[in-house]
Amino acid sequence: MAMLMAFVLFLAYPLYAVATVLCAFLVFAAAGSWLTERWQKKMANSRYAILAVMVMGALSLLYLVIRRACFKR
Repeated sequence: MAMLMAFVLFLAYPLYAVATVLCAFLVFAAAGSWLTERWQKKMANSRYAILAVMVMGALSLLYLVIRRACFKR
């Protein structure tokens, strides 16, 4: 819900914000499913799990920085 409100402020139209947020959720859910299926075969080594967690943490921090810059009032 917070992403939706932020995108309403950013895009100025609620319909565009809903479409953008839904599209992003669907695209990243599909990408996560595809990557999980691909990486499941390689997960015998826990090194990939640690790498995946580190990448998710880095992307979360990057999102916080970019969001703050994009949605300034």
